[in-house]
Amino acid sequence: MNLKAVFPDNIFTQENDIDIIFRTYWIILKGRYVINNDQSIDVYGNIEFPNISGYLTELLLKFNKVSGDFNCSGLSLTTLKGAPAEVGGIFDCSYNRLTSLEFAPIYAAEFIFDNTVACLCTGNTNYFDKVSVIFRNSLSSIPEKIVQCKEMLPIIFKYQDFYQIWDDQRSLNMAGLDELVLEINEGLE
Repeated sequence: MNLKAVFPDNIFTQENDIDIIFRTYWIILKGRYVINNDQSIDVYGNIEFPNISGYLTELLLKFNKVSGDFNCSGLSLTTLKGAPAEVGGIFDCSYNRLTSLEFAPIYAAEFIFDNTVACLCTGNTNYFDKVSVIFRNSLSSIPEKIVQCKEMLPIIFKYQDFYQIWDDQRSLNMAGLDELVLEINEGLE
């Protein structure tokens, strides 16, 4: 058997680098991880960033799939770049400094963010079983029309691109949102 074909030359270096990042930034891994060919990480378990990591403005690793929860709340993230594409449990990115939800997971059982995010555009079609918005303060950055329709958020995220509810500058297209809400009220799921 050719072990070079099974184990790339740099596999142990990759794992050591990832372990160092986990330890240095106190990232809590409850489970195990696998490094994919594209250098992204699949996690079989949960990922949590403790409050001691509150100074992080970006995710230091590129996650792909997380079978459990992914909690990156309470940091200082300005982007979700590197966030997993799929989360089997809860994806919580509340209490950060996000201006948009670009790079949010394509799928999560539950998606949690807060009302300081001005643009909910993710750049994808998203499938969230449940969406929760935490209202950190009374000065919401979320457009009022979306706050009024918050029960519809899982469906809004699913069809936001099809109904073009965000324009090229990531501003809310009210006509697109109104059309989507009308379709949801008529039974769109």
